Amino acid sequence: AGFQTVLPERDNIRAALDFFIEGDEVEAATRFAASLEQYWVTNSPAEGVRLLTGLLERGADLPPELRVRAIRSLGGSLYIRGHFEEGARLCAEALELYRELGEDWGIAHMLLRKAVDLSRRGDYEAAKRSLEESSALWSSPFNEAQVALELGTITFREGRHEEALELVDRSARLAHEIDFLWWEESALETGAE
Repeated sequence: AGFQTVLPERDNIRAALDFFIEGDEVEAATRFAASLEQYWVTNSPAEGVRLLTGLLERGADLPPELRVRAIRSLGGSLYIRGHFEEGARLCAEALELYRELGEDWGIAHMLLRKAVDLSRRGDYEAAKRSLEESSALWSSPFNEAQVALELGTITFREGRHEEALELVDRSARLAHEIDFLWWEESALETGAE
C-alpha cells in the first residue's frame, strides 16, 4: 500500500529532496530520505545509494538516531545492489550504533540483516544464532515474518525441505496479516522455488 502512494509521487519526492539539499537542510533531507528506505531498496537502490552517501558525507552533525537510520538505509541499498561487503560493513556499523542507543528493535533488525549476510556466506549456525537473538529482542509480526523467511532459507539449504516450507509459509502469512506485501510476495516466491 505504501508504494502505491510513493510511486506516483516520485518526481515530487525528488523535488522536495532537492529543495532541502539546495537549501542546506541536510537534517531534513536525511530524515526524508531515510523514511524512504523500503522504496530505495525495492525500486531505486542506485538512487538511494547516491543520495544517502551524499547526505551522510554532509551530515557529520546529524543526531545519532537519524544518522543510524541513514547508515542502515545506505547499507541496505548497497547490499541489494550486490555490494555485499560494503553493505554488511554499514549494517555492522548500524548494529553497533543501535547498541549504543539502546534501541532493541534496531538491534534486532540489524541482527536479522547480519544473519542474511552470514547465511549468504554459508555460516548457517552463526546466522541462526543471530536470528534467535533478533527474535528474543523484538517480538513483532514484522520481525517474525523476516526471521521465518531467513530461517526457512537456511533450513532448505540444510536439506530439511518440509520444515523450510512451513517456515516460508509462516513468513508469508505474517507478512499478509500486516500488509507487508513485498515481503509476502518474496516469501511466496521462495516457497515456489
